[in-house]
Amino acid sequence: MSAARGDGDAALLELVAAAARGEERPLPDLDEAERDVLPAAIRLLDAPPPQPLEWIADGLILRDINMLAGQGEAGKSTAALAMLGALADGSKVFGRFGGGRPRTVLLVSEEDGCDVIQNRLEALIAGHGWDRAPVLGNVHLHALDGVRLDDTPWQLHLAAEAAALGADLVAFDPAAALMGRSALSNDDVKVVTGFCRALLKAGHAVLVLVHVTKPSEQRTEKQHRVLGAVEWFNAARMVWWVEGSIQGPTLECIKASRTRRPDPLLVMRRVQTDPTNDAIWREATMTLRADTLTGNALSDLDLAVLGVLCQVINPPNSTDLRLLVRRRGVKANNEEVAASVAGLMAANLIRWERVGKAKAWSPTDAGRVAYARARGERENAE
Repeated sequence: MSAARGDGDAALLELVAAAARGEERPLPDLDEAERDVLPAAIRLLDAPPPQPLEWIADGLILRDINMLAGQGEAGKSTAALAMLGALADGSKVFGRFGGGRPRTVLLVSEEDGCDVIQNRLEALIAGHGWDRAPVLGNVHLHALDGVRLDDTPWQLHLAAEAAALGADLVAFDPAAALMGRSALSNDDVKVVTGFCRALLKAGHAVLVLVHVTKPSEQRTEKQHRVLGAVEWFNAARMVWWVEGSIQGPTLECIKASRTRRPDPLLVMRRVQTDPTNDAIWREATMTLRADTLTGNALSDLDLAVLGVLCQVINPPNSTDLRLLVRRRGVKANNEEVAASVAGLMAANLIRWERVGKAKAWSPTDAGRVAYARARGERENAE
């Protein structure tokens, strides 16, 4: 601590003590240099209007500080990678949450090495039918590089990288392993959350993965089980609690600032591994369970595709499917139909079988249920 800072703190403490004794003393005056760097209060009448909510993935990831919190092996890293991959492709995350254009993402991981992350992402690309080159071109990675988010040189380096890449989203997995100081100290964690806010101010959304403790008598509420300082939870604007299961993780929103908390998400994880080594993934999908889909999650084009497949007798090939969809009065070009088909397949609502050299399309049982439910919801709304 500098002598000037020490003298200032001592003077402030003396003023507080004097006020407690009922003594009136004038406040010390700041010098001109100090006044130049400290912000002035804003009169609310002159304040700019609040900025509208911006989403990286509609209803799932805010253009703000987001958090995935859960115990080890709950599926946080895989869920995050599925999010990043879908965003990099410009596809809907989990088959529902649109991100618009393909996004550039930066993943900083001290959880897994590059080989594991690349294998998982390649499997997700194969399973979801994403375009491999753009996805891998839009995902940038630091894996086990010894990154320290509370270290000034690393902060400057990562901020410069995010700016150079034009990163829409920067993800940290897991937060505690990316700190040189204590993740249990609010003061130490504020250094990291301050850096996250600096990234946000520069135009980069942030996704932080944190571990949680097991439930106990002292810690029953989920927000109190976030491992480490309470500053992690306080800094995030959108917090998803991840609970693992054999079928896949369930995501429950336990904090949503300035928006209604979404309903819990039941995510189905399907993984096809190498027959000789279960640690190597060949194909993988992360999609919402069909009973969590609603009519609002399906577009008119999605319903047209599902309707054709639920009502035809013989499964159509891709060309016939496009023709039958257009006969329903839906105006869509080949690329739009293909995008709808890819989303429905990612959500496990339709499937195909090879018949000769063509694909024969049909609905899954879940697809029939989702179509019937969506039609019912829309008829009731009308």
